[in-house]
Amino acid sequence: QNALKQNKGVIIATAHLGGWEICGAVIRHLGQKAFAIYSRPNNPFLANFLYKRRQKHLQCQLEKDAPETPMHMMRSFKKNMTCVIVSDQKFNKGISVPFFGKDALCAEGFARFSKRGVPVVPLQIIRQDDGVSFECIFHPPLNNPDTGDNDQDTYNLILQLNQHYEKWITQNPDQYVWIHKRWDRDLY
Repeated sequence: QNALKQNKGVIIATAHLGGWEICGAVIRHLGQKAFAIYSRPNNPFLANFLYKRRQKHLQCQLEKDAPETPMHMMRSFKKNMTCVIVSDQKFNKGISVPFFGKDALCAEGFARFSKRGVPVVPLQIIRQDDGVSFECIFHPPLNNPDTGDNDQDTYNLILQLNQHYEKWITQNPDQYVWIHKRWDRDLY
């Protein structure tokens, strides 16, 4: 709520941990309009199914590599909307930042928006023992470094987020749902 008071929009950053798919419902429950950046699954049936499920809680869904996505994000932040990202994916391009001690390519677009004043709020979601309840922990916004070097600042912001993810995954490794190889092959 404090981040929203800045009237610049908010980026909610989470990982494939616990129940990340409920992010939109959580944001909607708080009375905030949200949109999400997503990667389209290769399976068209699954892609359609997930799109329809998410549509119930999100104003829109933007594909991560679509050329219109950055402009749509800027317009949405001007309306003080919330963007949900799940940024622990394996990327083929981006910035190399340590994740569990090994460099991994990470998305940097959200960090560039953060440099424009959009707060990045880490959201930890923990599935409870009953399997259908979740604890949602909104952590304080990440510190937005300002060294005068945009590339270094982007690196430092992503590193902070990766450190959150590492801590959360270490606390609940059985809830980390990630089947893709996170690091480049030459690191195995």
